[in-house]
Amino acid sequence: MMIKKFETVRQDLYRRYGHACAPTAIDSILEGVIAEHTSTAKIPNFLAVFIARDAAELIEDHIWASGRIGTPRKRIHFSSAGSPSQAAFAAAAALKLSDQGVIATADAVHPENPADLKLEWVLDERGLEAPQRRLPAKGERALEVAEVVVLMGAEDAPDFPGRRHVRWDLQDDLDVSLEDIRDLCDDIEMKVFDLLLEMGIPLSAHATRPMLAA
Repeated sequence: MMIKKFETVRQDLYRRYGHACAPTAIDSILEGVIAEHTSTAKIPNFLAVFIARDAAELIEDHIWASGRIGTPRKRIHFSSAGSPSQAAFAAAAALKLSDQGVIATADAVHPENPADLKLEWVLDERGLEAPQRRLPAKGERALEVAEVVVLMGAEDAPDFPGRRHVRWDLQDDLDVSLEDIRDLCDDIEMKVFDLLLEMGIPLSAHATRPMLAA
């Protein structure tokens, strides 16, 4: 029962190290750390943070000992002031351009805004798949700090922690043609490409920088 309380930590470790470490190894390391901490903890408030930190260190040691590089994937969070489809497209582009080398999440500043069907058409047209990962609840977000939070047309930072925030000015996606949406997607994809380069994220062998129409 105690181990289930740290399921968020487990899922976070899978996302960070699952590309280089077997889930069974992550489970074994995490369960050992949980047992050690819960047997000695006097103040449980920050127990999950300490467990996540110590488990991550041991997993990295395990990966290095196995001859693999244990660098965790960086997180990028995209937050759109317009339709949620803009942020979903950016996250999908980040995953494809990096060959799943980052953790990408997306949300909308105004979640009541409807999805943009034309933008979702282009998403499918380009063979992109929006990330389905559930965003963490507010109380869980201390473990989900993004390397970069991208504000897409937004002035205010969303309720999502990030080491750095960048703002992108984008064309409005309301009442525009499908061709205009394709141009918007080119702009988003170009910005994502440049951001990945700036962050030092290795790009897919097939990744190319989109060119905007004159």
